[in-house]
Amino acid sequence: MSNKLNAPDVDHALINSSELRSMMVLPRLVILMTSMKDIVSGKPEDAPSGYLPGARWFDFEDDFCDLDSPLPHTLPSPHAFEQKARALGIHQNSIVVVYDNKGIFSSPRVWWMFKAMGHEQVFVLNGGLPAWQKSGGELQSCLSSPSEPGDFCVNFQQQWLAELTQMQAWCHLHCQPPKHVDHFEEHPPLILDARAQARFYGDVDEPRPGLRKGHIPSSKNLPFTELLSEGAYKNKSELQAYFSTLAASQTTSMVFSCGSGVTACILALAAYECGYRQLSVYDGSWAEWGSDPHLMIETGR
Repeated sequence: MSNKLNAPDVDHALINSSELRSMMVLPRLVILMTSMKDIVSGKPEDAPSGYLPGARWFDFEDDFCDLDSPLPHTLPSPHAFEQKARALGIHQNSIVVVYDNKGIFSSPRVWWMFKAMGHEQVFVLNGGLPAWQKSGGELQSCLSSPSEPGDFCVNFQQQWLAELTQMQAWCHLHCQPPKHVDHFEEHPPLILDARAQARFYGDVDEPRPGLRKGHIPSSKNLPFTELLSEGAYKNKSELQAYFSTLAASQTTSMVFSCGSGVTACILALAAYECGYRQLSVYDGSWAEWGSDPHLMIETGR
């Protein structure tokens, strides 16, 4: 934590309950709660026993998303995000803290969205609601609403977002590397898939109907659950151990994928916390790649 205004250091992505408690006096603080519907049933999570003081609802599935996309909860346009963020009372100088009911699951998705929109002062409460309750943090009975619109301005950062054409090009370079590498573009990023091993290797059916089994060619598997313990991120040295075995250095470019771009962000945040900065998330993820019969896939171990 920085001593100045008790604001977190933007070189980090996580804060704990004690740090958040000390930030409650800051007028710039905006606490956002988020969650995700069940993939199979489509039912929302059960209502929590309470909400963090001042928490506002951030709906990335039905509000902060591109409703015209055939893919689930696709990142909205910068203009749409800006307008919705303002309606939620978020200002250009707001310190945004995101949490979810499960601990760590969907909150990193919101962190990534704000990063992609150019907002640096965004953090995730490590352990979410369970950690807050365990620390003795107070709760309120309902969500809050903003008292006035915000003045949030988007400064879109394209490098945080990987799209299908890029993924195809990177896969081609992985599978057929050039004999002479002279340009940065010819060094494809490391592709990490956050899904469980059984899904990655195609041992089980995908939970979303109509998707093929397997993974993107040349991608590596790092299940997001490996980075968590009791609903919170493991400590930094443990997280670093996972990435150091896969990435040669902190300058290594990495792109993260999963089922639909949510748990991929758990990996992205962990890598950011460990000092990696060349990071992007494949927003379409397997929901897009696995549904296109023209795209190559790999299965087996």
